[in-house]
Amino acid sequence: MGESLGSRLIISITMIFLMPAKQRMVNASLFLPFPELIWLSLTGNQLLGCTENQVDVGFEKLSALTNLEVLDISENGFANNVTSSLAHLCLR
Repeated sequence: MGESLGSRLIISITMIFLMPAKQRMVNASLFLPFPELIWLSLTGNQLLGCTENQVDVGFEKLSALTNLEVLDISENGFANNVTSSLAHLCLR
């Protein structure tokens, strides 16, 4: 028998150089539907921060992803408010 779609898990998401030039903000909530996520790479998107509705929490939302081991945000232009929200993450 074939494997059902419900039993497949997404454990890695890579978004390298995918964001359009106009869109320099990321919505961290987009990744919450993937609770088994181990690897998240947003490298090279020239991101500046989180969307307006997340200015105060930023990447703190990712703390719900308890399996997350790698968060690659290199080659971006994040502001200080984003880096302070990273302090709340506990990567394995």
